[in-house]
Amino acid sequence: MADSMTVLRNAGPPGTKRNIAVLGDGFTAADQAAYNDWVQTTLIDGVFGHDYYSEDASAFNIYRINLESVDSLVSTRTYDDHGTPNDPTDDTVAAETIHDTALRMIFNGSWAHCWLEYGPQTEQRIQDAINTWAPDANEILVVLNNPNYGAAVVVGGHMCQWG
Repeated sequence: MADSMTVLRNAGPPGTKRNIAVLGDGFTAADQAAYNDWVQTTLIDGVFGHDYYSEDASAFNIYRINLESVDSLVSTRTYDDHGTPNDPTDDTVAAETIHDTALRMIFNGSWAHCWLEYGPQTEQRIQDAINTWAPDANEILVVLNNPNYGAAVVVGGHMCQWG
């Protein structure tokens, strides 16, 4: 499967609605169905199927962007926190597994390191995908193919990861 975009919710013209772009990282061609299922189950049926978002769903357009990665799963990085888990300034990288993924995101599972990190070219790759597939996006949600848990909101972008 080549990179693509699917409109999951079309509530109206982009300039009149909030536009959410959902991007997946670490999903190979064979993993795309699992990514699609996660977005449907967790975001569309879960978040937008209940409470506030269900009541106000007509305010949102939702675009699922499928990005094909070479490797399944995102890169991971583990830190040695040297006994100070809340202070990242003395941390050193203890282990790292790099995967060739569409966005180059890295899951670290560390609160002190915001759970997730950008890898080389991550910001540019996210912007390129948004510019290509959902240029009117107001919100960006990045879903990582990783069995662990954690989420982060980063200044300049919004990214989340759930296992």
